[in-house]
Amino acid sequence: MPPLFVGALAIAVVALADTMSTASAFAARRGEQVRGNQEMIGIGAANIAAGFFQGFPVSTSGSRTAVAEQAGSRSQVTGVVGAAVITVVLVFATSLMQYVPQPTLGAIVIAAALSLADVAGTRRQRRMEFYLSIIALLGVALSACCPASSSR
Repeated sequence: MPPLFVGALAIAVVALADTMSTASAFAARRGEQVRGNQEMIGIGAANIAAGFFQGFPVSTSGSRTAVAEQAGSRSQVTGVVGAAVITVVLVFATSLMQYVPQPTLGAIVIAAALSLADVAGTRRQRRMEFYLSIIALLGVALSACCPASSSR
């Protein structure tokens, strides 16, 4: 039970941090406020529902949110429409998707993620926050380009 609890706690912390950072970034662009307690309640309720139906842990997607915002999305209906389109493609057009190169899909995600970067905002950070953000950036970049060998 302890390893399960540690893993669940880690997933919860990452999901909450991702949700809060995505919500804060997009709220700041619109001059809105984020209510952290409501975000935690929403993520918690979604994860409890996912648990009852043996689903995956629920979190946000910064790149998907950026793509939706760039496309002019203003409400949660975008997510419902996106889910419906994905379902239709998976059920009726799976064979068409095999010809889309994976680098193309990766480029879409990268282009959307770049819009999340606030380089000018790093000047407003405290020195320690700046160093932590650089360390996190390097950690992600190095783990992506130099994955550790997991099998021996």
